[in-house]
Amino acid sequence: MKPNLPWTTINSNGWLARVSSGARGLPADVAMDNPVAALAAACLGVGEVFKRLIKLKPERGDMLDGFSFSMRSYRAGETDCGPPLPSSLEVDLLLVGGGAIGNGTVRLLSQLQCRGRIDIVDAQTYAEENLGTCLLMSTADLGEPKAKMLASHLQAPGLQVEPFGMTFEQYARQTRRAPAVVLNGLDNIPGRHQVQRTIWPDIVVDGAIGDFTCQVSRHPWPDDIACLICLFRDRAAAPAEKRQMQATGLSQESISRPDDLLSASDVERAPRDKQEFLRARLGKPICSVIQEGIALKLSVEEQKKGFEPSVPFTACFSACMVVAEMVAHLMKWPSVLAPRFQFDFLMGPQYGQELPQERRAGCICSRHKNIERARLARKIDAGSVPEINAPREPFAA
Repeated sequence: MKPNLPWTTINSNGWLARVSSGARGLPADVAMDNPVAALAAACLGVGEVFKRLIKLKPERGDMLDGFSFSMRSYRAGETDCGPPLPSSLEVDLLLVGGGAIGNGTVRLLSQLQCRGRIDIVDAQTYAEENLGTCLLMSTADLGEPKAKMLASHLQAPGLQVEPFGMTFEQYARQTRRAPAVVLNGLDNIPGRHQVQRTIWPDIVVDGAIGDFTCQVSRHPWPDDIACLICLFRDRAAAPAEKRQMQATGLSQESISRPDDLLSASDVERAPRDKQEFLRARLGKPICSVIQEGIALKLSVEEQKKGFEPSVPFTACFSACMVVAEMVAHLMKWPSVLAPRFQFDFLMGPQYGQELPQERRAGCICSRHKNIERARLARKIDAGSVPEINAPREPFAA
């Protein structure tokens, strides 16, 4: 390495993702192929470039030097590259959400030699604002259904892939499927709750991102671990939302509509010192206005007018953790998550936290018998198990 030059180098070995932007070099052992850690290393490397480009304030984060991170243990400085990937994975899988996290997830699934069935659900089509955040998307995909486009990347012998260009609620009513594993890439609390309470699969693995926050959570049934309903609760304003409001002047109501275009009423509700910034961005997607406002707040120097940062590296890293947990579940490897790991990308995963949480008292997930009946009934309706005088009444939240 040449620390006097703005260089960043990456590599990976097994489940280890490595990056260095300083004087320390990286180990040369790279014999064990693993696309999950390879993409994670790429995300860390792009994050380093992003820090340089925006001239990140020192108090907000620093460059990584000779850094190694395990996608199995969520620990920095690990040297154990972990177990090898299997030659193929038998899956009975549902992916909900075809946005940034869904793109990263499908990219990895396409490299894991999956066999079995994968359903992909998303009611939306790709638009220009997705170009900067969706790994697999190109301009040719503008206007294309998200589920259909992602399914096209998963064609392989022994693998049945079905795209569903509809809401999750419509999918659940139409198919009565009972997938064993659900990977969730939705970005809203009601959607997460609906996925959990409708299917109750063997495990849900959820990917989540904030401005620069990256998270994965695993919710196995019937372990005493918080479900998606326990974990994601409606509240006045999450810390990420508060930062977005402070950086842009947008109201909480405006922040809650990230795909809408910024309107005059959004500007009028903002504080006077933020209205000029917002008025210059009328008609732009609110999500891009938020990204620009956050970047200006982080940088030591004001960015050029029209600078619209997007940070797909946070979503792709979240997807890496989601797929890592999926593989661990299918292979029956232990997981340290009970249920989640979260970190700020600008600070680095070495400052991440494992956040354990048991089931919340009074949550729907405490109704064990009802949920088991609902799980069995759905499997029977889907033809997964023979019907033997099983109760068929739906489980109502």
